[in-house]
Amino acid sequence: RESSNPYPSISGKFVGTIKTNTKIIATKLHTYPCEGTGGHTEHAIICNKTWCAEASWSGYEGDWMNIPFNKTVVLMPYETYNITIVTGSYPQIHHVKSVETENGWINCTYFEDVNGRGYDNWIPAIKLW
Repeated sequence: RESSNPYPSISGKFVGTIKTNTKIIATKLHTYPCEGTGGHTEHAIICNKTWCAEASWSGYEGDWMNIPFNKTVVLMPYETYNITIVTGSYPQIHHVKSVETENGWINCTYFEDVNGRGYDNWIPAIKLW
C-alpha cells in the first residue's frame, strides 16, 4: 500500500519478512514512487524454505513501476517469507518497523541506503499482484 508519509526517501536495500493472513497469488511487484520521481524496485527476491521467485527491473519503459516475477508467487496464510528489495530513485517509504495491511504484515529487518546508513524502520511501499 502507499505510504501516508513517504519522505525521507532514498535508494537502498531492504531486507525483511512477509506474513499473510490470506492466500496471495502474484506475478508482479508494484512499487509506489514518491510524487514526481522515478522511484522503483531494481530487483526483488521472495523466498521460503523450498522456493524463491525473483523480479528484475528493465528500465523506464512501458509499465516500469511493475516488475514481473520469474515464476508465480503463492503466499500461504500465516507462513513467513523472506523478502529482499533493491530500490532505485525515490520509492515511497513506510517509516515503521512493521506495516499491517488488509492481507497481512511486512516487517523490516534492515534497510541500508546507498550512502551506507542503516535503518530498522524503513519499508518500501509495494504491492504484490
